[in-house]
Amino acid sequence: MQRQGEGETPDQAGRQERKAIERLAYRLDELAKGLGISRRTLERERSAGRFPQPDLTIGKAPLWKPETIQRWIDGGGH
Repeated sequence: MQRQGEGETPDQAGRQERKAIERLAYRLDELAKGLGISRRTLERERSAGRFPQPDLTIGKAPLWKPETIQRWIDGGGH
């Protein structure tokens, strides 16, 4: 039986890390699609301060936790 992480190529390990992050946080494109709006509309809402600040930024990629987005939706999306 192979333990997790053994025998993985660096590319495979990187993909698994990205999958783990995606489960914990949403990217801008994923949010736009899930909210039924364009990425550009979501970017405008962010710029206008009508969308929550990202919980985490990796490189230039903003990421939001599911609970942050749920609170925003529950609050009427303002």
